[in-house]
Amino acid sequence: MSPLIEILSGIVVLLIIVNFIADEIRYRRRLKYLVKLESYWDGKNRRRVIRHNSKLLVNYTQDRFFNESQSMDISTHGLGILMKEKIEKGSIILIEIWVNKYSAPIRARARVMWTRMAEQNGDSDRPEYHTGLKFIKFSDPSQEKRLFDYIRSIENDSSDDYVRL
Repeated sequence: MSPLIEILSGIVVLLIIVNFIADEIRYRRRLKYLVKLESYWDGKNRRRVIRHNSKLLVNYTQDRFFNESQSMDISTHGLGILMKEKIEKGSIILIEIWVNKYSAPIRARARVMWTRMAEQNGDSDRPEYHTGLKFIKFSDPSQEKRLFDYIRSIENDSSDDYVRL
């Protein structure tokens, strides 16, 4: 074999190895982003704000008659409540949040983001539903400020109650 053919064969082999290494690097980078994306959609890091454990009286209605429920957690963007009825995802409801018994409730419109059946406790045969609500609009800006002040007071009282799902 001539030296020229040996040099060209060596260059071809070297190019194949470089191309293989570059493909492997691209594959590993892509895999890293897929793992990040998968963990995001698993729900571990999807929340933009911290939810606080908070048991508050919450009244809600789709029509004229209010039903009573209890909050499970609350944030500046929405709250999770325990309902006795299943309301379809995307429904708009009117809610009243009672942060204390000495003042009027905080009123807002909220969208149902998700609903799932809660675990049955021994006290009731009737199913209950965990429902995630997203605030759409408060009845006036002072209502929103009252809610934010309440959440700030929770943050100041305890830092170990945070729920980031």
